[in-house]
This record gives sequence, structure tokens and C-alpha cells, in this order.
Amino acid sequence: MATGHESLAVDLEIVEQMVAGMRDYLSSGSVYSKKIDYNLMYLTLGGYLMRQQRLTELDSTLDASQQVRLRNVAERFDLIRRTQLSAFEKKAGQELKARLGEWERALRELFDDGRPSMAFYRNDVEKRVMIQALIDTLEAESADIKPEVLGKLERLDGQLRARWRLGAFIWPAEFEAAYPADDYWWLYGELA
Repeated sequence: MATGHESLAVDLEIVEQMVAGMRDYLSSGSVYSKKIDYNLMYLTLGGYLMRQQRLTELDSTLDASQQVRLRNVAERFDLIRRTQLSAFEKKAGQELKARLGEWERALRELFDDGRPSMAFYRNDVEKRVMIQALIDTLEAESADIKPEVLGKLERLDGQLRARWRLGAFIWPAEFEAAYPADDYWWLYGELA
């Protein structure tokens, strides 16, 4: 398994590739319509925002050249977001709805299993992190988020809390500083 620093270096490469295709992606019709070169990963706003937030929070662990690259990619993304704000908000809203559906299915599968797998949860919880990144960004833009979307997330969080035991951070320790326990409680603990 990669160390947190190696994972951050990969995150930086991924966000650079994502920003390179962002203008076309925002104009496309599908949430998952464009792949980037990195392991044929889809370019999505949630995937980008999650990684940028993590990199920004942990930028002091990057070397000087990586910090410059991060600032440059964030500036390019911000310019694209501002010049295509309507398309950005529309795509973010579409992805938020899609990610909520994916998260709901992931939780249902985990809860249907008599002994839910934390290995699967550690992988699937990335969807919840992306949901939070999308919500935080839309709220920062003062964009409307449909009440039914927030209600669905609240319901899913309630279902998870009923099966959750607080505990240790479940992702690489190097990432912990980017995810405070009060805001990202679902990254601290295990399924009961």
C-alpha cells in the first residue's frame, strides 16, 4: 500500500489530469462521460474536489515543487469554475444526486450482510467524502441544493450512525489531518 505522501503525489497527478479535461467535461452531458489517463479513472467534480481539498489541507507535507503545482492547478480550476459557473453548478448537482444513489446502494449492500466488511466500507466511503466535497462547494457558491437531496443524506447518515461505533481513523494516518472527526465522523470507527 502506498504511503500517505505517495498517495498525495498520485492525487496531485490526478487533479492535474482532471483539470486538463475540465472545460470539455463541464460541457458534456454525463456525470461519468470522460476518462482521464490515470488507471482509466473518470473525471468527476466530486473526485476532483475531494482530492483538491485533501491536498490543500495537507499541502505542508508536499515538497516545494508540488506546492507550486497544486497552486497552479487550483488556480486553473478556479478560472474554469468561474467562467463556466452555470455548467459547474449543474454538473455538481447532477453528480451529487448520482453519488447519493451510489452511497445508498453501498450502505444497503453493507447492511444486508450479517457481518459487514470494513474493507468494502473503506473503499465505498470515498463516495461519502465526495458528497461532502460537492455540498461544501455548492454551499460556498450559494448554489441551491434541493431539500430532498439534503434530507436523503440526513436519512442515510442516520442509518449509518445507528450501525456505527466511533473509533480510529480508517484511512492512511497521513490523511487524518485533512478530515477532522467532528465533520467526518464516518471516517472514524467501524460498522457494528
